[in-house]
Amino acid sequence: MVLAELLKYLVEHQTDDGSFGNPVHNTFAPLALLASGDAKYLSAVELNVRYHCRETRAKDKRYFDLINWSYMSAAIVLSEYHIATAEKWVLPELQDVHDHLAKSQYLHMSQINPQAKKSHPDDFPKGPKDSHGGWGHNPGFEGYGSIAMLTGQGALAYSLMQLCGIKIDRNNHDAAYEFLKKGTGQNGYVWYGDKIGGGPDGWADMGRTGATGIANFLSPYADPVYRERALAHARVIGRHPQSFPDTHGSPAMGMAYTALAANADPDSFRKLMDANRWWFTMAQCTDGSFYYQPNRDNAGYGSDARMTASSVVAFIFTIPKHSLVITGKQIDRNERSE
Repeated sequence: MVLAELLKYLVEHQTDDGSFGNPVHNTFAPLALLASGDAKYLSAVELNVRYHCRETRAKDKRYFDLINWSYMSAAIVLSEYHIATAEKWVLPELQDVHDHLAKSQYLHMSQINPQAKKSHPDDFPKGPKDSHGGWGHNPGFEGYGSIAMLTGQGALAYSLMQLCGIKIDRNNHDAAYEFLKKGTGQNGYVWYGDKIGGGPDGWADMGRTGATGIANFLSPYADPVYRERALAHARVIGRHPQSFPDTHGSPAMGMAYTALAANADPDSFRKLMDANRWWFTMAQCTDGSFYYQPNRDNAGYGSDARMTASSVVAFIFTIPKHSLVITGKQIDRNERSE
């Protein structure tokens, strides 16, 4: 009943151009509708997919508009839509998204914006491997450069696009995984960038651990280390479920990725959800929507806070259906690669 109310709310608040709002909404609202398995929502999902297609391109000159968030959203939504529907018209659009992400990934010091040395001298790369392989808010390296939250999504995007038949440069994919590995503590917790910020048992909010966890879980490569890392990420989330609604940046986005990563280990997912029944109870409104209240990081708290929370909660409640690749849908990788 709760999920049905949320899905109805999401469709009612989709705009005529197909958007649900910001990159958080445009990731998790269409994924929730697609994951529901209800055919009546497919038209709304397609409308959003076409919105993503219009808003993305292989060469995007909007270098300082935090555009990488939108491209990660597009990569994930378009991939899941293609896998679910086999619609071939999506593939050229997905190729454009890939081409942008491949160019925006920080891989060479020639990509550094010179202004970064003045604006963020402490974060300026000290060598070719510093921050290498990651994504920041914008293409290349500007400001404080690559961060784990976006790099986890980038590694995940590469895995999903490869399932759709998009050719992925293994070296670039490995570079993203190496960035995430360098920022992961012994307990599976992922810090802000490619450096460990605390001791072996240190942890804080889990959003970037979640993005990294699902990226490792869906790695297309045979080495068992990826599943081992995914389980470590899931289990540290299960041990510390109290940070769930209190994450950095976009708390709601962090919740979605935290739940996704915990899903790799059923016991950890159960611990996460049980420990946060209070949040789901108190965030639910009488009209069936959910509402996000400000916490230690108010990013995302504004006039669209209800849409933010509703899209993320709807998505989280579809995870046990295992109807998307990112939530556990089993597909034949060999068949897809052909």
